[in-house]
This record gives sequence, C-alpha cells and structure tokens, in this order.
Amino acid sequence: MLNYKNGSTHYIDSRMMQVFEIDNFISYLHEHYSQYRVVEIGTAFGGLTNLICDYFGKIQSYDHKDFAVLYSEEAKGSFKQADCHNDAFLEEEFKSFIDDEKNTIFFIDGGNKALEFNKLQKYSKSGDILMVHDYSVDREDFQNRGQALWNCLEVQESDLHLDDFDRAPFFEKALRYAWGAYIKK
Repeated sequence: MLNYKNGSTHYIDSRMMQVFEIDNFISYLHEHYSQYRVVEIGTAFGGLTNLICDYFGKIQSYDHKDFAVLYSEEAKGSFKQADCHNDAFLEEEFKSFIDDEKNTIFFIDGGNKALEFNKLQKYSKSGDILMVHDYSVDREDFQNRGQALWNCLEVQESDLHLDDFDRAPFFEKALRYAWGAYIKK
C-alpha cells in the first residue's frame, strides 16, 4: 500500500516523509513490540500514522497543526492537535504513563525533535522506547551512510540527553530508516 508519487512516499493517499520501505521497519517493530502502546509526535500529513495504526491499532498522534489527513479505519480518532513543547500539556497527557505497566514506543518526528525527545523522557520508564526521525549518529555518519538514504539530518546523538538510555536492540536497523532508537534503562 506504499506508493511513491510526486517525489514523496505515500500510504493510503496520505503523504509521509519517510524512507520508501518504512513499512518493513514498522512490521519488525510490531512483530517484536506489539504489546507496546504507541505515541507519535508530529502527525503531519498522516501517512506514518496510518501505517503504524494498520499494524498496532489505534495510537495517540499529536501535531500542533490541524492537518487535513485521510485516515485508515484503524487510525480514526488517533489524532489530537496539541503543543508537545508545552510542559503543562505533557504533564497532563503523559504523567500517568510512568505508573502504567504497559510500555510505550514514542515516535518523535515533530518540529523540534531533540527538544521533544528530551522533554518526553521525563514521562518514560524502564523499557520504554524513544525513537527520533531525521537522525544520524553524527555528521560523519550522515555523510558516510545517512545521506545516501535520506536527505535530512535534524538530530544527532550529541543533541539528546541519554544518561538514562541505551541504544535499543534494533538501533542499527532503525538507522537504515533514518530513525534513532533508544530504550530507557
């Protein structure tokens, strides 16, 4: 259901700013982490939202803009317009996650990914996974392998506060899709 038109990857007619074979990565995550709750920061046009929902079911997806997106059946009701840079909103929305037994995968792909990653870690617990898009380990990694895959470097490891995190077991796989992936210790 992925297609490439007008220079962009699409899923169910919703544009996504992702590497073309991103469905392979989402399938892998679902195979290994299907019991996790999924939160997406940065809905944009909804293509990735649709794809994730078609694997995981309804998720929570946030964007500060109210984009008109076409949702798959699974994605209906997943979108919420919100400012994910606002500390009061984050506290209200995600504080309960810390005490909940269920782990969370955060797909971070908003307008300031490093800030969003660093703010959201306050609401994560051991075993939670924070993933950040438009990522390479560093500029040299981007020049050596990332640039051939993806044209945008917005976040590198030095931008992230990682004292309480390790690279996720699938870190190298995530890099092939321009995602950084970290798991809370």
